[in-house]
Amino acid sequence: QTSTGMKYGVKTIQKGLKCLSVSCLFAMACGLRRLSRSVDADQGCEWRTCMLSICRNGSCALQAAHSARWWETSDVLVGLMGVATSAMDIASAWPRQEKPKVAVEQSCSEQQTEFAQRNDDVDSQASTDATLDAKGLERFLACDAESEDL
Repeated sequence: QTSTGMKYGVKTIQKGLKCLSVSCLFAMACGLRRLSRSVDADQGCEWRTCMLSICRNGSCALQAAHSARWWETSDVLVGLMGVATSAMDIASAWPRQEKPKVAVEQSCSEQQTEFAQRNDDVDSQASTDATLDAKGLERFLACDAESEDL
């Protein structure tokens, strides 16, 4: 290989990185447009994903521009942006954990009191569609049977 061939290869890679940088800037502009529309529509959940996408695409554009020697900045800044971008990618791919449901054990007297309060509320409302809690009734009867056995 000649030295001009090596330079041509580097220039080809740099041209590809420039195209990547422009593509990321375009994606960032589309994200800003989508963000302005979601704010108008008052969609709070959409706002977080839009902001994350805008930040990610902006940092990717800066990294690609730096690597293409198009807009050189500090290596430390580009490295930190790379770490942040990787963390964003990992967080979006990481499986979400469900919050563990903690079962609270109640004593029989607490369950009977709770059931009686619910029953009083239903009676006081006097609504036709009010129904008793079947599980609460079963717990009440089980506790009642336990207290009779003692």
